[in-house]
Amino acid sequence: MLDYVFWMHFINPPYQVEPFDAERAGILVGVTAAIGMAGGVIGGVIWNVFHRAK
Repeated sequence: MLDYVFWMHFINPPYQVEPFDAERAGILVGVTAAIGMAGGVIGGVIWNVFHRAK
């Protein structure tokens, strides 16, 4: 898993920064957005469960 995260951030062990690759940058943005959206949805559902309108 850590190797995949390093790969998305253009880091090649032992911690060498690799050249920019637009496809890989798009994957990084997509994965980050998906994780953020999932966290927001889960947080919103939890919020709505505990803060129902009366």
